[in-house]
Amino acid sequence: MAAVFPGAMLYREGREAQIRKYLVEELNCLDTIMLLPDSIFHSIGQAEAILFFQMNRERKDILFFDCSEIESLDKEQIDTIDQLWSERKTIPGLCACVERDEIEKNEYNLNLPRYITKVVKETAIDMEKVRHESGKLSRNCRKLKTASQFIVES
Repeated sequence: MAAVFPGAMLYREGREAQIRKYLVEELNCLDTIMLLPDSIFHSIGQAEAILFFQMNRERKDILFFDCSEIESLDKEQIDTIDQLWSERKTIPGLCACVERDEIEKNEYNLNLPRYITKVVKETAIDMEKVRHESGKLSRNCRKLKTASQFIVES
């Protein structure tokens, strides 16, 4: 069984926190959480999450998927998610399989950034290219300065 909830339900305090604890600890039925892109439900304008439930589970983990950056789900992406779901792997920036003990330590807060680390891509800077471009800009500035002085003196 699956249900769509507002993303804030994953971390809000009060009654929602009690419900999360009950689902995770008492029923052990929360199997997977998938954070959806903001644009999936156009009329809502906020992040939504699909919670997948499975009764009579023996495992004591929850699989988290961060699909918030995906613009559209094509067959290849769905196949990848399906495979990762079956294998219950942790892939930085995409998914994490988290044991109930860790969730309990986080007071049943199911906010995905607690469990999935965003991958930041480092971009190498070509310093030789930067020096070359900087030199070109400096030469162009000198030409403009000379041209503007010529106009002012004329």
